[in-house]
Amino acid sequence: MSQPLPFVIDPAGADRQAEYRALRARGPATPVDVLGLRAWAVSDPALLKTLLTSPDVSKNGRAHYPDFQRTIRTWPLALWIEVQSMLTAYGADHRRLRRMVAPAFSARRIAELKPTIEAMVAGLMDDLAAVPPRPGGGPA
Repeated sequence: MSQPLPFVIDPAGADRQAEYRALRARGPATPVDVLGLRAWAVSDPALLKTLLTSPDVSKNGRAHYPDFQRTIRTWPLALWIEVQSMLTAYGADHRRLRRMVAPAFSARRIAELKPTIEAMVAGLMDDLAAVPPRPGGGPA
């Protein structure tokens, strides 16, 4: 069975909503071309959760992509995958980093932030309501 041709992602993001619709129409996961590199776009939330929580799926390109060092030097979006963080760490390193940020996400801290977040959202919604509709009513 032949593999589908990769969907070429527009690096300028000229019509992201149309791209999202096209990716979803191709199924829960589809091959994509991002500035010459082949990757996968996952549009199904359940599949994405399964992949992100699976020990069989790598989050660290350095550890599992043989051409990582060669590619990273020339790829325009290197910062997307070059970053080293809690999200790309494994095992003890991941646990150490997670312990450092956990207090910021405690139930108490989130409750303390709720009024600030609600005020920010209300302000943004007020700003949005004040914007006149576009001619034709389409998205911006």
